[in-house]
Amino acid sequence: MKNKKIVINIILIVAAVVLAVFGVYLLKRATFYENNGVKTEAEITSIVVERTSKGEKSHTAIVQFQVDGKTYGGELDYYDSSMREGGKTSVYYLPDDPNDFHSAELNYLPSIVFFIAAAVVMVVVVVRFVRKPTASQESKTSDKYKN
Repeated sequence: MKNKKIVINIILIVAAVVLAVFGVYLLKRATFYENNGVKTEAEITSIVVERTSKGEKSHTAIVQFQVDGKTYGGELDYYDSSMREGGKTSVYYLPDDPNDFHSAELNYLPSIVFFIAAAVVMVVVVVRFVRKPTASQESKTSDKYKN
């Protein structure tokens, strides 16, 4: 029983670390575009709706924006249900390569979500670690080793 608890705690700790690392990656990416990119307004030219293998809808916004009179665009890395064809959204593009762009909307939200998820998993690990076994759990353990 104790080995099983240790294995579960290790799995949860690894999951928390993976969530936190991915949160750091998303935060660094958002910060990179914000610090090195140029913010501009892009037009949503279309919204592609596809069905996943589970039958759920997946949306991708396609955008275009102008830099020095030239049109750039492509798939946006962010979708919001309020987006409509012909609508506007903000993007950061890299001045040396305007084809490299990133949504400026809710830039830090994904990393915050991953950090919160990692913290919740770590709280679960701590609670599991410090929680005393209940009387019924102790009796099951002692019964197991009586024979």
